[in-house]
Order: sequence, then structure tokens, then C-alpha cells
Amino acid sequence: MKRFKLLVYVIAAALLVPLFCSVVAADLVTVYVADRNVALGKTYVASEPFTATPPQMGYQDIDGHELTDGVKNTGDLYGTCWHAFDYRKYTETNGEGQVVIDLGSVTEGLIEFRAEMINYATSGIDAPLYLKFCVSADGVTYSEPVSARAKGGNICDFVCKLSEPVSARYVKMLVGSPLSGVFMFCSEIEVYNSKTVQVEESELSEEESYEEESSETEQTGIIETGVLSVEEWPLEFRSGSRFTLEDGKVLGVVAGDTPASLCRELVNMAGVQVLDKSGREVTTGALANGYKLVQYSDKSVAVSYDILITGDYNSDGIVSSDDAILLLRHVLFPESYSIEGTADFNGNGKIDSNDAIHLLRHVLFPENYALVEDSVPQTAQATVKHTSSILYTLTTADASGKNITLTFDKKDWGTWNIGTWSIGGVRLAGGGTDWEYVYRASPSSSASVVWSGGNHGNESLVSLKFFEGTSGEEVDLSAVGASHTFERFVMQEQTTLNWGDVSNYYANVVRTYTVVGRDIFLDVTYDFVKDCWYQLSYSCMFPVPKTHGLYIDFLKDDGTTAKAASLKVGAADYSGPFYGNLPASAAHIYGYKDTEYSFLIQVYTKNDSVDGFKNANKLMYWDMNTNENKLYFTKFDSSKYTKVASGTHWENSCSWTLLVNDEE
Repeated sequence: MKRFKLLVYVIAAALLVPLFCSVVAADLVTVYVADRNVALGKTYVASEPFTATPPQMGYQDIDGHELTDGVKNTGDLYGTCWHAFDYRKYTETNGEGQVVIDLGSVTEGLIEFRAEMINYATSGIDAPLYLKFCVSADGVTYSEPVSARAKGGNICDFVCKLSEPVSARYVKMLVGSPLSGVFMFCSEIEVYNSKTVQVEESELSEEESYEEESSETEQTGIIETGVLSVEEWPLEFRSGSRFTLEDGKVLGVVAGDTPASLCRELVNMAGVQVLDKSGREVTTGALANGYKLVQYSDKSVAVSYDILITGDYNSDGIVSSDDAILLLRHVLFPESYSIEGTADFNGNGKIDSNDAIHLLRHVLFPENYALVEDSVPQTAQATVKHTSSILYTLTTADASGKNITLTFDKKDWGTWNIGTWSIGGVRLAGGGTDWEYVYRASPSSSASVVWSGGNHGNESLVSLKFFEGTSGEEVDLSAVGASHTFERFVMQEQTTLNWGDVSNYYANVVRTYTVVGRDIFLDVTYDFVKDCWYQLSYSCMFPVPKTHGLYIDFLKDDGTTAKAASLKVGAADYSGPFYGNLPASAAHIYGYKDTEYSFLIQVYTKNDSVDGFKNANKLMYWDMNTNENKLYFTKFDSSKYTKVASGTHWENSCSWTLLVNDEE
């Protein structure tokens, strides 16, 4: 009996040994992991911090230990834990901020480098375009810099993890210029040595696995081209517009209307063009009889309407007494003198001598005798509050039952820009960079260009006003805490653009925001008082998180489409690709979260906004960083200077629309 039991134990052991060995031997990998922050308490040399701030802002109190004292974000955006980098001070270091940490002696096994920074452009502080680390044994010869990757939200960690450990005494951090503004705040730099551990492959973090596979498994860039559907994107005017489409004609057009003023009233610009009598697209000048409003599909005109100028019966582009005489002749001798266009000005259902008299009165007293009814402005109640000295908050009740919130944020140089767009508390767009415009401008064709406008400064506020859009009445919201409920919200800023000296400005600017429900309109006029030279610039932008903007449909002006997709996790150093470069006046953007929401962004002024898409960049979509994308309507050439003469007048018009379930 004992011999039988022993045999059973031996057999069992024989079976278990290979099984145990296979478990130990299989699926185990050796990895390097961060062990200890060896930079804690170490000395460093850093680029000069920005300290010209009011006493209540603690980051002006620099003791030279902020970056290695172990104190991270304390919840105070302007607290004493921050070292404020100012990229304007870095001309002597090739435009980079620098920190060199001395570990005291050559330290083996360095594997990971981290820096906690602020990504909060609405307060004038932004993440850097890139952040890199390199190491040295002697403080003279450094390794090739390696980019760090941003992780997190407004307070984010830039993390650089090496594939193999290195040995070094000195660790240098290189800080690029900010994505917007001039400041970048860092609270702590950490340098970790390593230890090895054995783990099963299945236990590797989801993020590490994704980083290794994402470039192979994700399809990015232009992934589909197609034909614009006029059923999905119909040619139609907004409710209440004075323009109407009837019997193949565009009615309600008056002398002086332009392609831009007509298109500004359209629901969408997908495939839309205005053609002259010879069939060529026109983007400037006054509309005339014989012009057409068309929509393309697959490079061919799918929908076409004749444009009729009300009251201009001799087609000379103006309304004059000659047109009144023609109308009277038509009334008296309809068989001999026919007219085309609206002529029943008194609305009695027929064309008679009273209409001819009305037309003549319009010629003499145009302010008192209109030829067409004005557009009826769309309304949507919105409450606007001056929330703080640097913030206005607009809230409107959406038909979906959720509140839409839009902020306007004050920049350090005094102007107010669109901030964050949210619905039901979910951030859908903005919150980190500019929407409006930004120009690369220079006072001559030989001087360097500077960023001008938007989140980049070199713009000064002249005045800020708010209006009730239905009546034109000005509303005072200057006091912090003041609020008002608008039927149609209008905000107007007057500014000046400069090259770096606020007293030497080159253009007077008036930008008018109109917010109605899910629509944000921006109309901007520029009047140049000095000659200016430009390189590649952006007349309208749209920053959006990848969660809600991973994909874009370029709705091209020739009636074709192209779809692009970005990476779900982009490059932390802002080196991601630009997609598109296509001639499209409209773009449809959407994501993989809250998929009932999407966005339609469009420009109406094809000449002043995008130069008729003459430059190589046209409309492009940037895979901007780890969690954000950005749309750009572009203007001017990146490789040469374009002169804009003093006396030039621009009019730019664009809009951002929140679509819910793909319905306006």
C-alpha cells in the first residue's frame, strides 16, 4: 500500500514539474520601470523666469528650488510652485527654454523623465509646442534630445520614457515656444532611475500596448473620397432670410449685394459657388443679373438658381431712375417692355404705377423706401454674465434640454477670445487655443515675421461692447458680476494689430461675434493703415478634442468630398501631420464620443478669408497633440512674402455650428 502511494506521488510530481516550468518560462518579459526620483532636491540652472506680476500671484517669488523641491500643483494656478517660462527671453538659446539639473555625480540606470506643466491657454499659459530631454556625463556633450509626451488635462505631465536606461550626471530639459500666448508654467522636473521586473505580457499596461500598435492598427490621413450629396447638404437659406429660392431664381437680392453677403445667409456652403455670366466663379464685387447661385456635386453643377437684382431692370448693377422708367413702361406697355425680377413693391399682388413710383422714391430716398423686406434675425435667449475680470460666460437653453455654454476669455494683452464651448457640462471644443485668426506679419519683405492676433498677442484692445441684436441697443456688462439675457447676443471688439510695438500698429480691426443657439458667427473687418507683408496665416480656426473631433469631412467647393482621421493619441511634441490641404469652404467634424454631436465650420468670404484657395495649404486639419486636433482656413504662402498695401480693406466672415444628430 505504501509503495502504491509513493508511486502516485512520483507520477504526480513528474506531471507537475513540466507544467510548472512551462508556466514560469512562458509569457514572462523583463521590463525597466521607474524606481526613484534622483533629481529630488538637486540643484539646477534654468532660463530666466517671468516675475513681473502683481504681489498676489505667488509664482513671482523664485527661490531657485521650485523645479526639484518635490512640490507639484497645489491647486493655485499662480502659486509659488511654478517656474514661469517666457519664450520671448530665449533668443540667446535658439528660442528654447532650458533647465539643466546636476545630479551630483554620474548616475546609472536613468529611464524616465517627467515635467508637470499647465495646459491652460484661456489664462494666457499654454503647453509648449514640444518638450525634450537629453543627458550628459560632463555637462558639455549631450545626447540627442528625446521628445516627451503629454498626459492629462489642464494640469498635465510630460513624460519621456527611454527604451533602455542610460547613465548621466546632467539632465537638460528643452522647452519649445508655447502653442499660444507667451508663457509656460512648470512645477516640477523628475528624473527616475530604474529597476527591472518580470511581468507577464498580458499584464503590460493597456497604454503601452496601444502605443506600440497604434501606428499599425489605426487608419489615419485621407481614408475616403466621395461625391457631395446635395440631399444631405441642401442649398437653402436660413429661416427669416430676405433671400428666397423660387422657381429657379434667387429673390430678395438688391444692388450692392456681394457673393459674401448672399452666402452668409446660407445654411451651409458645401459645394456652393457664385458664377458670373461666363460660368466662372466670382468671390468679390457686386452681384449682377445673369449671375447664378449653384451647388456642385461630383464636379458638375447639380443645383442652379438665377440671381435677380431687385429693381435693376437694365442690368447695369445699380438701381436708378432709368429702372423706374423701364418699370413704368412695362406697366403701360407690357407687350413691348418686359422686366425680370421682383417688382410688386406694395404687395398688392400686381405690378402697377404705384410700384414704379415706389421704385423712384427708393432712388431718391433709399433709407425710407426699401425694395425688399429686411431679414428677420433669428433669436435664441442667452444669458451672459461677466463672471470674473478675465471671463464672460454665455449660457443658452438648447432644444435638446441641455444648456450650451460658451466662454470668452481675456488675454494678457487685453483682447477677448472665444474660450470653451460645452453642452450639458461636456466640453465639445476650445479651451486651449485660438479660434479667431492669427497672422504671420512683418513691416517689410526683409524683416522677420511675428505672430499677430489670436492667442499670440501683438494685438491691442480699443473697445469692447455688447448689443441686443434684435434692437441694436447697447448693453453694459462692464462690472464683474453683471449679467443680461439677450434675444440675440452680439459682442463687438475694436482692436489694432501690430508687429510687437503697440504704438506702431498696421491695421484697425472690428470683430463682431453673434451667437444664436447652436451657431457662432464671426464677422471681421480689417482696415490697413500701414503696408504689411505676410506669410502663411490663418483666418479662421477650430480647436477640438479628439474625442469629439477625430474625423473630418472636407466638403469641397467642386462637389467632391474627402474624409480624414487622426490618431486617437497624437504626438506630444506637436509634430503630428496636417491632413487635407483642400479647397473646401465647409468642413464637417465629428468624434467617437457623444456621437450625437458634430460640427459644421465654414467661411463665406472666399476672397478675403482664403484668397480663393490659391495657396498650397488651403483648408487643413492638424493632428495637433496627444488629445486635440485643430482646423485651419489658411491664407498667403509659407515660402514668400505677400504685400498688403495701406488702405486695403478686408471683410472676413465665418461660422461654427453645433449639429445635433446631424440636424441644424
